[in-house]
Amino acid sequence: MKKITLPVLIIGTILMFTSCTKSNSPEKTVTSFIEAINQRNWDAAKANSTKESESMLDMVKGFADMVPDSAYTPLKFEIIKEKTVVDGEKATVYSKDENGNEMAYQVLQVDGKWKVNFTMEAIMGDMKTEDILDEAMDSMSETMESTEVETDTMK
Repeated sequence: MKKITLPVLIIGTILMFTSCTKSNSPEKTVTSFIEAINQRNWDAAKANSTKESESMLDMVKGFADMVPDSAYTPLKFEIIKEKTVVDGEKATVYSKDENGNEMAYQVLQVDGKWKVNFTMEAIMGDMKTEDILDEAMDSMSETMESTEVETDTMK
């Protein structure tokens, strides 16, 4: 009896540890995070993100609240597992939406659990404030130019 119990106990312990590791992977955390946003479940989104992410999620919620349920379309996405990079307690997980656009998510281990770091700094990555402002100004200029063209053709 003791000979059977020990191997069963060892196998059970190994299975328990490997299943726990898989259920709290960076990829699964990002999947849960995006699905929570898709379902407008802000508490679940916050549970899968860092404390610093709350203000960004509140802003996203504010925009989402302006869209009526009838006009809301959840984001279809897939995790690109082969691009995931884990470096100790940090990871970068990539997803791709239905249009082929890729998004990188910074994921951090907090108290042994993976959490999405959904802050402006994490989203913008290495972009400097100057680069962001330049892009915004270019976009505004293009919009103004196209508006001028439309106005000129209406005269």
